[in-house]
Amino acid sequence: MSITEKESEQLYSFLNSISSIPKKECKDLSLLFSEKVLLDKEYLLRAGERAKYVGLIISGGVREFFLNENGDEFNKSFSFQNEMTGSYFDLLNQKESIANIQAIMDTKLIIAPFDKVHFFFNYNYHWQRLARVIAENLFLKKARREYEFVALSAEERYKKFLKEYPLIGKKIPQYHIASYLGVTSVALSRIKKRIEIKNNIAKTLQEFVIKLNLGPSILIGNSVGGFSASSLAVTNPEKVKALVLVDSGGFIEIDTKTKLFCKFKGAEFWTGVLWNLFPSYYLKVRNDYVNGILENIKNNKSKNSISVNATIWRSFVSPDHDIREGAKNILAPTLLVWGKNDPVIPIEIGKSAEKIIPNSKLMVLETGHIPFAEDPEGFLKIVVPFIEKISLNNK
Repeated sequence: MSITEKESEQLYSFLNSISSIPKKECKDLSLLFSEKVLLDKEYLLRAGERAKYVGLIISGGVREFFLNENGDEFNKSFSFQNEMTGSYFDLLNQKESIANIQAIMDTKLIIAPFDKVHFFFNYNYHWQRLARVIAENLFLKKARREYEFVALSAEERYKKFLKEYPLIGKKIPQYHIASYLGVTSVALSRIKKRIEIKNNIAKTLQEFVIKLNLGPSILIGNSVGGFSASSLAVTNPEKVKALVLVDSGGFIEIDTKTKLFCKFKGAEFWTGVLWNLFPSYYLKVRNDYVNGILENIKNNKSKNSISVNATIWRSFVSPDHDIREGAKNILAPTLLVWGKNDPVIPIEIGKSAEKIIPNSKLMVLETGHIPFAEDPEGFLKIVVPFIEKISLNNK
């Protein structure tokens, strides 16, 4: 079946976007193409066959994948609307194909015999240049893919995939995406859960403030809450009158040591084992408030709470949890209150945050990770005058 005028225009637009070509000559090239419809899971090419066709996807999408001797599938790439497909290696190699190309949804393509297209591209310098640019783009795509596997984490690769295919990514079976990322389906599920919790942590405060239609507010946040408050000051500065950040997250360099600890603490087994021990470790002062916190933690241990806690810890190694660059633009007056003996987010982090946030001041108490519970009187002596001053200045 020959291609339609609309499909011919789509072919010209696609090729011309790569390198300028004469429209009349593209019309001649389009005569080599025919329409091909693949139903979901139908193959364009199977391993062992001779690759013959190069195609442009009009609608839908395909995956190119390999099979090992055990029958395990490994997705090499995806191609969607206005992208090419055809296993370039197998087309050039002209031996039994090592790749499979399969539709992952109902798909319409226009395809042409590769040998005829290859011959046509030798027609003149316009087409020779186009062929060179296509080959260069394929090389760059391959190099980027190799770089991502070496330099990016699985979570970063997943985010990049969603950014590249924001709508399509939600339609593809998750096991296909997991294979493409080089992880198991279980690992991908954990990545998605980690991203969801992390996003909820930062967005819940934002949604709360916006939904209540609050004016500029003074926000107080401890640890993860400090990260949420700082995030709101970066994304919605008009909603933040001032900040009180208490042993705040978001300012730690995500180095190897941090990654290893978060991986350890992000394991549900170790989170369960340390459920009572870890809070006892980071709370350095004992009083009725602290004892009440420890008792509450003890009474709320469950499979679900352990899972959520471990997931939050795993999220701390994400680049999105590093707010240091954005914090340079925080305009709101900021009071930093830190526990001198905090073993989780040490005082050095507080000193670093003071240097990063322009209009900030650091105050230190002889406490661990939760100063307002460990030394409530000392905490109030620092925070209340700050709030009163902000309120007075805004009258």
